[in-house]
Amino acid sequence: MAFEEEFGLDIPDEDAEKMRTVGDAVGYLNKQSETEVRITP
Repeated sequence: MAFEEEFGLDIPDEDAEKMRTVGDAVGYLNKQSETEVRITP
């Protein structure tokens, strides 16, 4: 996904396949930020 490259995120293919809309991606990122989001500089 483009935002993986843009923001240095690593989203497992299994999770990425479930994302169909921007809202899905935002929801995923919000959920992950509650636990752990790995962002590289």
